[in-house]
Amino acid sequence: MRPGGVVFRPALRGRSALRVVLALLALLPAIQDVNALDFSGHENDSASLLAVLATGTVEKGDADRFRAYLAQRPARKRTAIYLNSPGGNLHEGMALGRAFHELGVRTVIEGNGAGCLSACALAFLGGRDGSGAPWRAKSSSSELGFHSFRSRFPADRTYSANDMAALEQRTQRTVLDVADYLRAIGTDLDFLRIMFRASADEMNFVSNDEALRIGIKVWDEKSRRFLVP
Repeated sequence: MRPGGVVFRPALRGRSALRVVLALLALLPAIQDVNALDFSGHENDSASLLAVLATGTVEKGDADRFRAYLAQRPARKRTAIYLNSPGGNLHEGMALGRAFHELGVRTVIEGNGAGCLSACALAFLGGRDGSGAPWRAKSSSSELGFHSFRSRFPADRTYSANDMAALEQRTQRTVLDVADYLRAIGTDLDFLRIMFRASADEMNFVSNDEALRIGIKVWDEKSRRFLVP
């Protein structure tokens, strides 16, 4: 596939062709990462809080990129990541959550239309404070949503009993992966029930009351204080 639809023409020889190749190679990382999470400084950044804004789709490699981003930032007393993502790769979402858990990163979903769905919601569960205790917060108007995962099938293919058995095995492995992840970050397995309550085509949005019941802090934007369960 030609990046950007560029076509090499016979007239480009020697240094001219080399310049074109180098320019295309320089563009490749940007093309590959165009849908990945973007990590940048958040306006709440301060002398005591390293605040990171994460926007975009969860893609493979995001957990490593987040670790690299933190390594380049000065250490602070607390670290928080503000998530705004429609989801993406389920296993990478869990890898991000493990990174948040390991590094003691607080997870936040702001108001004003921000949302953390699907794979992002799994990553959100990994939020911890410096002591290792769960620290996950959403604004009263933000959206936290879970749904079941799905497998995609080409419509023009006939599937055998072996294909269906392999699918069943992959499904069981994925459920076990999610359960192992929840155990690893010290989170109640009841989240599996929340996750599978909605089909892959629907979204189960966690209400503020339910969020409080399952240990997620809720910031009331009207009173400007955290609600108490």
